[in-house]
Amino acid sequence: MFLQTQIPNPEETGTNQQFGWYTFGDFMAANWFYITAVVLIAVLVLIYSKKMKKERQERKDEAQKKANESSANP
Repeated sequence: MFLQTQIPNPEETGTNQQFGWYTFGDFMAANWFYITAVVLIAVLVLIYSKKMKKERQERKDEAQKKANESSANP
């Protein structure tokens, strides 16, 4: 196992600082389509899950209401 023996000095960071070959702006310009697609898919999944949760809750409430009605009228 490798242990770090020294703590590096903190560096000033900015939007134009380079990380490897790219700056953050270059990364966004090169990958904007993929980032947009991932965000869009995440939004669609959240909307669908909220819709399914609402429908499931409505079915549960309806079943509970029917159960209460049938037990109240023997």
